[in-house]
Amino acid sequence: MQTYTVHLLGLKCIQSQENAGDEIYITFNREKIWQTWERKMHKKPHDIQFDEFDFEKGRLHDHESWKKIEPFEPEDYIFRQQTRDLFFEIWDADLFLGDDYLGRAPVSVNDAAHGTIQAVCRRDGAHYTLTYRVELD
Repeated sequence: MQTYTVHLLGLKCIQSQENAGDEIYITFNREKIWQTWERKMHKKPHDIQFDEFDFEKGRLHDHESWKKIEPFEPEDYIFRQQTRDLFFEIWDADLFLGDDYLGRAPVSVNDAAHGTIQAVCRRDGAHYTLTYRVELD
C-alpha cells in the first residue's frame, strides 16, 4: 500500500461569517489541529484580526504585514505515513449556538500528482481557502 504525506500550507479568509471576524479552527480527520487563539479572522483585518495564516513559515498576515508566531512548530502541520482517504474541515467556534461548519477538503493519495491544492470552503456567508500539498512517501 502506498503511503503519503500531507503538508498543510495556508488558510485565507475571503469573507468572514461574522462581522467582527471568525474564531476559526481546523480539524484533520476530526482531530483539532489548529485554532486562531485570541485573534479572529477577517477579510479586512484591523486591531488583533488577521486574514491569512502561513503554516510553513509560522506567520500570520494582519492589517500591517506578515508577523511571525512564536512558539510555532511547522512540523505539527505535516502529516506523514497516511494510508487512507482523509479530510480537513474548517469550523467557526460559537460559544452559545454550537460551532459552525464552514467546509471540508478531502485528501487522498491520488492528490500527490496535483501539486499545491487550494480547497474552497464556502458556507453560511463565510468563504475560506485552504492550501495543502500531498507527496508520495
